[in-house]
Amino acid sequence: METGSFGIAPKNMAHFGWSKTETIDQVHGIGPFTSTVIDAVYELNEKGVFLLTSLLLPGTPTTSNPPDCFPLKVGAKARSERGQGIIIGARCSPYNELTQYWIRKPNGDRFWATIQELRTR
Repeated sequence: METGSFGIAPKNMAHFGWSKTETIDQVHGIGPFTSTVIDAVYELNEKGVFLLTSLLLPGTPTTSNPPDCFPLKVGAKARSERGQGIIIGARCSPYNELTQYWIRKPNGDRFWATIQELRTR
């Protein structure tokens, strides 16, 4: 979806969103609003690996994440066509075969990149 565009989804419709940059999604509806993860999503950050059951709440610490989820670690230097920086986190969806890394540039800007887009130094 382009900046300024909108979409409509019926009640309880499963959906997925992904962005290569820091993004704000504005959602309107009649509450209560919940976010339920249907397929397993794992998050890597400086405190370890967490299993997410909601994208709105902190995850639960886990040691049972799939071994191929996070080949790169927090603190590793990485670069892509959008720049270079340090890995500060990652999310992995094994069902969707998608791992994306959160990279912080030296100037503080951040961006998401998949493992295929990154090179480590």
